[in-house]
Amino acid sequence: MSIYYSRPKKPAILALALVVGLLLGACSLLPVPDPAPTTTTTLAPTTTTRAPSTTTSTTTSPTTSPTTIAVGTKNILDALCAQTTATTVSAALPSSLEEISGLAASRTYADTVWAIEDSGNPAKVYALGLNGTVLATISLSPATNIDWEAIALRPGPNGDQLVVADVGDNPSARASVTFYLFDEPTLANATISPEKIIATYSDGPHNAESVVATNSSILVITKQSGIASIYRLDGTILHPIASLADNPGLVTDANLSADNGLTAIRTYGSIRLARVVNNDVITALASTGCTMPFPEPQGEAITFLPDGSGLVTTSEIAPATLKVIRPSP
Repeated sequence: MSIYYSRPKKPAILALALVVGLLLGACSLLPVPDPAPTTTTTLAPTTTTRAPSTTTSTTTSPTTSPTTIAVGTKNILDALCAQTTATTVSAALPSSLEEISGLAASRTYADTVWAIEDSGNPAKVYALGLNGTVLATISLSPATNIDWEAIALRPGPNGDQLVVADVGDNPSARASVTFYLFDEPTLANATISPEKIIATYSDGPHNAESVVATNSSILVITKQSGIASIYRLDGTILHPIASLADNPGLVTDANLSADNGLTAIRTYGSIRLARVVNNDVITALASTGCTMPFPEPQGEAITFLPDGSGLVTTSEIAPATLKVIRPSP
């Protein structure tokens, strides 16, 4: 079926044009309201001082009332509670470092963290710059990397001391675990002989990837479904002393800030911080604190920056990078 449209005649077109013109002229005589005022917000510029790092900021709606948590605060605990943090990502680490399982920030060398790799890798500790460069490689001898899962730094008799924890045990079948202790080395390639502590759990083997070292004790947090347990090394025996208040997920690392004021617990999908009250590190580790989602593929390492202003994490998935988490500017 065809449909035909009739075309208007010229006189009709002229009449229509005349009507439109009269209407437009009338509209031009009407008053025109003033435009609504506009507001311009200028954000202070941010700068990155370490090339070739790139900075990515992530801000989400706070989960805690803004009347108690100041958005944009410079305190890393409050920023994490409010989920107002910025993450700086380093250049890719060397491809040989693709299974980093622990980090410990140096308090002697600026912008430097000590890193280890897990099972089957060489018995070596690496000094890494926050920009992703390898500053030094330290070989431990005699030592064996059965399953190195954590590294911690604490005050020692001769300055700061590093503790490497060979505590990984996926099948929970190891008869013993090992801790290697040694003074923090200089940033130069070297081979050193560590002190060695062979320890056993008082209640049988456990899998663990998290160690917190204080000037007087070494604490281990188990990696397990359900509620994780905290063990303290007493001589050569690991005794259970507390359990986490809830199940945050599989605990892959933990850390204590340099001033002993904050604890951090890392899982594959989150970061949890808690304040230490009356020097009670165990209670802080066990508490729920504040948790921020931080999914990082195979994320198994976390450490505080020496001044407590931020955190450093990394992933075992290559190409690995160092991620520095600070409060949003």
